[in-house]
Amino acid sequence: MGVGRQRWSTRHEPGDLPEYSIQLGLRGKVWRINCRFIDPSFLRNAGVFCFHIMNRAFSIGIITLALAVLIQSGVLLSQVHSSPDGVEAPDSLLGTPFTVKSYMFDEVVVTGTRTPVSKTLSASRIFTLSDKAIRAENADNLGEILVGRPGLVVRQYGGGGDLQIVSFRGMGAEHTAVLLDGLPIGNVQTGLTDLRLIPLDHVQSVELLRGGSSATYGSDAVGGVVNILTHTVAAGSFARVEASAGSFGARRFSLSAQAASTREFGVMAGSSTEYGRGNYAFAIDEGGKELQGVRTNSDYHARHLFFKARWEPSERTRSTALLTSYRIDRGTPGPVLIVANQGIARQTDHQLMAAASYQTSFTEDLLWTFAGNFQNSYERYVNSSIAFPADNFYRNILMTLVSDVRYGFTPSVFFHSGVEWGNTWASGNALAARKTRPHVGLFVSSELHAGVSNLTASFYPLFRYDSFGSIGNAVSPKLGMNIRLGRQSAGPVRNLGLTLHSTVGKDFRVPTLNQLYYAGAGGRGNLNLQPERSTSFDAGLSVDWALFGGHEIDFTYYSISTENRILWLPTSSPFIWSPVNFGRTLSTGFEVEFRWSPLADYVSIEGNYAFLDAKKKSRTSPDDPTFNKQLIYVPLETGSIGVKARVPVRDGLVSEVFLWISDSFTGERFVVEDNSVSLPGYHLVAGNCGVEFRLLETSVRVKYEVANLFDEPYEVIPRFPMPLRSDGVSVSIHKSF
Repeated sequence: MGVGRQRWSTRHEPGDLPEYSIQLGLRGKVWRINCRFIDPSFLRNAGVFCFHIMNRAFSIGIITLALAVLIQSGVLLSQVHSSPDGVEAPDSLLGTPFTVKSYMFDEVVVTGTRTPVSKTLSASRIFTLSDKAIRAENADNLGEILVGRPGLVVRQYGGGGDLQIVSFRGMGAEHTAVLLDGLPIGNVQTGLTDLRLIPLDHVQSVELLRGGSSATYGSDAVGGVVNILTHTVAAGSFARVEASAGSFGARRFSLSAQAASTREFGVMAGSSTEYGRGNYAFAIDEGGKELQGVRTNSDYHARHLFFKARWEPSERTRSTALLTSYRIDRGTPGPVLIVANQGIARQTDHQLMAAASYQTSFTEDLLWTFAGNFQNSYERYVNSSIAFPADNFYRNILMTLVSDVRYGFTPSVFFHSGVEWGNTWASGNALAARKTRPHVGLFVSSELHAGVSNLTASFYPLFRYDSFGSIGNAVSPKLGMNIRLGRQSAGPVRNLGLTLHSTVGKDFRVPTLNQLYYAGAGGRGNLNLQPERSTSFDAGLSVDWALFGGHEIDFTYYSISTENRILWLPTSSPFIWSPVNFGRTLSTGFEVEFRWSPLADYVSIEGNYAFLDAKKKSRTSPDDPTFNKQLIYVPLETGSIGVKARVPVRDGLVSEVFLWISDSFTGERFVVEDNSVSLPGYHLVAGNCGVEFRLLETSVRVKYEVANLFDEPYEVIPRFPMPLRSDGVSVSIHKSF
């Protein structure tokens, strides 16, 4: 959900030891606090508090308040000196100037805490794709833009309009929470979110939060969170037209406009249509021999509508409204069993979503937000083949309401709590009757910041309670920590900054409606299923320095232990499958990210590497051949490296020339549970180049892009071949008013 303004800030000033001087912005003034000494027992007490947070989850609210009182007591015992209002001071945490009296935020959500937090101070690694980064790469939908990101795997079931789902850190796609402006979206019946159904027309940025986050977002946030942030309706008016054409008959056209002539009110609207005939060339391994063919029945036609409005009657109040509609008709040929004979099934998906939020600041310290969304999803799958005839449909309705309050006790201590209510309805010919699943969640969290000179320590205790009626309840505590040593202005390590970050918490996932109630062909639901429960931990070190440009590198280790993992298994009949809680899985590994900008905003190099060790840790029999084996479809390694470059031109019709090239790698994936058969790893090279023209208030951007440059034959999922090389040209015209 969008966040408007925030007015809490902290400034740290070095002092002469053993006296420490800390300067804080409080109640419209700047206060300098001289601490004569620091009690060494503080760290010991902090450790005790951490222990109680994790082992006595129901006491977390009392502990948070106790910490706030403790810190405020220390403040009252210190010597306080005031300074004039509105003093400009350098922010030692972010490296940018700000006014102590008022620190303003745009409409930004950081998934770690539901509230704006600098990535530098976050306890979890958050990878952010900005609007600028999205436009610089090759992608029309969310699934395409997420390929090659750290710790994340996009499972693609072919090209064109085929299914795309995402998973984090060796977990399944059902363990990923997908949000739109902080509110849940997706398929409540299957637990999967088809990223192919999310175009990038109205996306301003995408945040990828790795690791368990049930303490913040409840069920499904076991492996990670994808938070999609829609465009902010800012001041100003414009119109934009985009068109593209490419391989396999791909065509796309979009139109968008914004009217925001006043600060108080603005609207944005847009639409797009895309289609392609598919029928792309592919190569597939058949018993050690490469067979080539054409992927038939892979055409698609999609239409998208988008509308967003913003109303700010005062500086303290903001409200937004969002409406999106997406429909796609596509062929779903299924797995390639024989190159000359492919599937003829068809599928239609239609999603309608409405969301709104209202936010007001009662005082400079108290912020209240109320938000909600409504999603109506329909899908129909028709297969007219003689061998596997089917005509299945379902309709899902999802409704969520969230009310939360954020209060700042001091500029360094914040308290955040709220309630979430939701309900889902599902119907279709694969369910015996219409099913509902009500849900209530209560959450509370706090932020505790303390610092001396350029050393900052931040702690994030979180707690959440969820109730899903007859399905079960869940308690999800979590503790996050960030210790930041900012760059020194002098000395041998003056250009070096260090950040230690770590989280530990409990997470859960409730069974999907299909897992509970499915009554269609080939399967039966299980009403006795228990929620999956997991314990997640990660710890990492980030290093940043300035030498021939800006550098940043991060190393993170993680572990996710899951109990009661749900798996579909055959019943007494090999043709009827049913889900069961079969035991425990353990996913461990590490992730490395690096970023280098040798020429400021003109050249940047980014890369990542992830090692994913996801194994089954329970036996179904004494000689179970799948025990301690890698989970299927989880690659052992992933990685990518990319280079972006832009050359601005100050004079003349051409304003900019740009270039992007990337190489992503996906390692070996096992396709049977005893790890006896695997798919080989593959490299994908993609890139684009183009030029931007500017005349008066109009910019024209022309881009040529290519995917799978070296014609690499590959499959993400066995028997679902991906396209060979493809290319295309796009033109974008933007006019400001």
